[in-house]
Amino acid sequence: MMEVRLLRPGEEGAWNRYVDGKPESLLGHRAEWGAVLAEGLGHLPRLLIAEEGPAIRGVLPLAVVPGLIGGRALVSLPWLDAAGPLAEDGQASAALLRRAIALGEEERCAYVEIRALRELEVPRPVRSSKAILLLDLKDEEAQWKGFPAKVRNQVRKAEREGLIASVHGAEGLADFYPVFSRNMRDIGVPVWGREFFRAMLERFGSRVRVVLVHQGALPVGAALLFLHGSTAVVPSASSLRSHFALCPNHLLYWTALRTAREMGARVFDFGRSTPGSGTYHFKRQWGAVDKTCYWHYALLRLREAPDRSTESPRLRWAVRAWRRLPLPIANRLGPRIVRRIP
Repeated sequence: MMEVRLLRPGEEGAWNRYVDGKPESLLGHRAEWGAVLAEGLGHLPRLLIAEEGPAIRGVLPLAVVPGLIGGRALVSLPWLDAAGPLAEDGQASAALLRRAIALGEEERCAYVEIRALRELEVPRPVRSSKAILLLDLKDEEAQWKGFPAKVRNQVRKAEREGLIASVHGAEGLADFYPVFSRNMRDIGVPVWGREFFRAMLERFGSRVRVVLVHQGALPVGAALLFLHGSTAVVPSASSLRSHFALCPNHLLYWTALRTAREMGARVFDFGRSTPGSGTYHFKRQWGAVDKTCYWHYALLRLREAPDRSTESPRLRWAVRAWRRLPLPIANRLGPRIVRRIP
């Protein structure tokens, strides 16, 4: 008989062995996210595991988020593009989803949100307004020749202008965060706290790199690069708008692509964007192709799924106001707000 229960302390190794054995698994399925979300954002991790006898039949990572928009939520997973159920079959997947919805009720959540890269039968409704962009990796020469001339020229321009790219471990956080936090303020979005990224770097260790671009001593571009299985993922990347004319983003991503290949990746995940947006077109120009994100909602105490889009009329004024904040104030207030937004 199948049992679905919460993961117990000390069982993370068995969970990750199961995840590593599934080619379709995603970065978001790894057990480390429970500790990262708890330590970095104060979320309550709820990792569900389905078992039949001694055998694991599936896993579903979740976390309780004290909601600012829509109320308290149970999400798989906050910050990430997708996680959702990873299971042996439809029966195990359905059992995990049923237990997740029941857990949302127990935790007095307003809704349950399941982010996946495939459409699930439940829960409903489903939103599919985002997509990740994937690029197959080749050897360096073939990859370079496969880019449009415009992309190659912009990488060369960054190098001619004296920008220098480098790759780091956890020590790179000191230069990553100033670039990332300024960019978030400039686009009008509250920033995640430095401790959130520190928790990622500590928990994922050799599975994550910090890619930096400098002009002299000044960091002007920064990205996180994770390796999961044969896929390298960039969930966060930023460059200083004041230096856009020097093309730091192009050198940043070219370095990330080369580093991903060196780490053993065969696929590069640029992260999610809204189709038609500027970031979407930037990622597409490298030859990346779309894969739709399906975000499913079980509405427990809401009539409709929460709209967290910065393009929504309700949030546009907040975006405009945030852009005007002095950076120290935005960096102090941002982590207190964003921990309440999945």
